[in-house]
Amino acid sequence: MPAGDLLLGIDIGTSSVKACLFRPDGTLLGEGRAPYPVERPHPGWAQVDPDVWWRAFCAALSAAARAVHTPLSAVRGVGLSMLFPAVIPLDERGQALGPGILYCDQRSTEQVACLRATGAAEPLERRTSNRLVPGTFALTSLLWLRDHNRAVYDDAAWFGTVTTLFAMRLTGTACIDYVSGLLFGLCDAADQTAWCDELVRLAEVDPRKLPRLAAPAAAIGEVTREAAAATGLPPGIPVAAGAGDVAAACFGGGCVEPGTLLHTTGSSDCISFVTGTPQTSRLFANTGYIEPDRWLSVATATSTGTAVDWFSREFLGAASGAAVAREAAKSTIGAGGITFLPYLQGERTPIWNPEAKGVFSGLSVSSSRADMARAVLEGTAFAVRQLAQTAEEHGGVTIRALPAAGGGTRNELWNRIKADVTGRPFFLFDFQEFSALGAAMLAGTAAGVYASVSDAVAATALVRGGRTVEPDAAAHAAYEPHYRRYEALYPAIRETMGGEP
Repeated sequence: MPAGDLLLGIDIGTSSVKACLFRPDGTLLGEGRAPYPVERPHPGWAQVDPDVWWRAFCAALSAAARAVHTPLSAVRGVGLSMLFPAVIPLDERGQALGPGILYCDQRSTEQVACLRATGAAEPLERRTSNRLVPGTFALTSLLWLRDHNRAVYDDAAWFGTVTTLFAMRLTGTACIDYVSGLLFGLCDAADQTAWCDELVRLAEVDPRKLPRLAAPAAAIGEVTREAAAATGLPPGIPVAAGAGDVAAACFGGGCVEPGTLLHTTGSSDCISFVTGTPQTSRLFANTGYIEPDRWLSVATATSTGTAVDWFSREFLGAASGAAVAREAAKSTIGAGGITFLPYLQGERTPIWNPEAKGVFSGLSVSSSRADMARAVLEGTAFAVRQLAQTAEEHGGVTIRALPAAGGGTRNELWNRIKADVTGRPFFLFDFQEFSALGAAMLAGTAAGVYASVSDAVAATALVRGGRTVEPDAAAHAAYEPHYRRYEALYPAIRETMGGEP
């Protein structure tokens, strides 16, 4: 590829779209970003109008092109990184018939209960190696649509993901990347490349409405003239199938071989590790990965960054983690005896309870706002420690250090607390846009710029420099009783929250 050629990585996140233009060596030349709101019309719901995603992408791409001072005609391939799981009903042209129902949506508890009552839950969980949880198991959102909006369900030509939406808008091709297949709920973990006929029949889903599964780095089609006119991209360039954002970030972070891992920190905190065989523990979200003989297990604390943003907004009248850090710095280890459970949207690893709620415990008349801010940073760090412990004890991975990427790494106090709480070094990458880079690497593989996914990782190695925050042994020891209190709090009050034991 000539030096002036570019790869486009599209990253659709929970709250914003990023369009990033890279050189083949991973150098980021231009970035555009466009925010959008998550609609929450009822308690427990989380959805986005798919047209909002598309308009935000077009705006972000235009901003990236202005930043790079290079015409988009230089783009040679497009790759996708998308929040997942999600379910979108689409017509035959890729137009949405309703909102995209997100991974954190909890409206489908009735459908989960029904699957358990009929005995369908056991084979679904066993064959997918995943836990049947509203939203996180996308099938339950699809069944909610069937039960509560039958007209849309019947009219849909496709039940897709966010990658399906963008694949259709860009190329006219309906597909789902097979990273997303297991969490969609209708793939067998032993074969992530195909829908499982038994599970499709069990769930009573019309198989004709399921897009084909595609390898993340496969070229699924070319940018159409219609899409070119809407975006400014050159027609005829290949589009890779793409991947869920966690998998794309791991790929961008250089994870290919079994045992490699990445800690991502943003709205959620995840520890994701590559395996060479399907994971059997349902304490993780288990997905496909970039190649058919690799899988990815994801331990997730659902609302860590969300909790920091919530506290900043509701208690400090600000809108940044920096404000929380400034307030928390006025307190000390242990947060004046306050313990915080960051379960603001239910919780996944390790408790898997969509009904779990956030808690401040240990408040007294001597408690200060600074103590509460510190408790939020410590509680979310305790959640990360639980992720690491669970990954080692049940996932068979050894974690000597946590290579970390994402917006949360910009919070220096939070980094320090996480290192001290976990007792592990935190390697903070200088470069943060790994989901977008992973998407661009998929684009380059689909376009033939890289000979293989391993070649893509090697070609972009120089962007993965960074620095290490070493844990302080005395601080780690001081955190121990506070962590034990955190561990004991949820089991002590679980019955007050509801959900399954």
